[in-house]
Amino acid sequence: MRICFSADLHGNDDQYHALCVAARKEAVDALLIGGDLMPPFSLSDPATYKDFISSCTAHLGDFKRETGIEVGLIMGNDDLKMNEEPFMRAAAEHDLVILTLEPVEMAGALIAGYPYVSLTPFRLKDWEKLDLKHQQELLTHDIILAGFRTTATGKVPFTFDINDRADTIERDLETIAGDVWVVHEPPYLTALDRIRSGHVGSQALREAILEKQPLITLHGHIHETVDVSGQYMQQLGETWCYGVGNYHDEPLAYIIVDTDHPGKGGRKRIKVIGGP
Repeated sequence: MRICFSADLHGNDDQYHALCVAARKEAVDALLIGGDLMPPFSLSDPATYKDFISSCTAHLGDFKRETGIEVGLIMGNDDLKMNEEPFMRAAAEHDLVILTLEPVEMAGALIAGYPYVSLTPFRLKDWEKLDLKHQQELLTHDIILAGFRTTATGKVPFTFDINDRADTIERDLETIAGDVWVVHEPPYLTALDRIRSGHVGSQALREAILEKQPLITLHGHIHETVDVSGQYMQQLGETWCYGVGNYHDEPLAYIIVDTDHPGKGGRKRIKVIGGP
């Protein structure tokens, strides 16, 4: 199975068009998008999201019908959860796959997805969870516990209790399976989770990869990681992990990788202006 992957497009129509151009050019079997799909959040202008969801899913649906290339997506920590249900409905209308912990078969491979990230320094907490189920995280970066989450009617205050570990990334990943995992956050202590001050990925994800050993994992979230580490791939055990390192306001970065040759993937850039 030949895959085209990117993430962190943040509602940039030119990048979505470029990604479809790249996937078509590369003759892939599946196009996978790893979160932070929508424009920068603004609770004051819900019409922005309604219009984007309609146009984005229609564009990707047309692409799938024209090419026969499967399309799978997850949301990311910058995507408001209040938009999850509208996005899922629109995706279903256009035969797009929202990836979850339960893998689905796409072009002969089992693909799973996971949108949540560990604690960040940002106030939006819709897609954040504590990382580990029995111990506090080894934090090497600033985080905040208090912020807000969104509902269908707006935002509500939310504060993490650092001692309440009933709902964590580690617990969620106990059930993940499949050949390819699309996970917004990268694994901890790799070339894929680097900011200038250190490593900021998920310790729970790293352990899940080492335990379950999928063929390939695909990640976004840390835009600067490739610039900082100089690498876009790393092996954990027998698993090949890829971080795309995409900036939504620059030429699109994307990964091409084949499940038959999981350690031979490549990272490319493309700039295409103007699309449907």
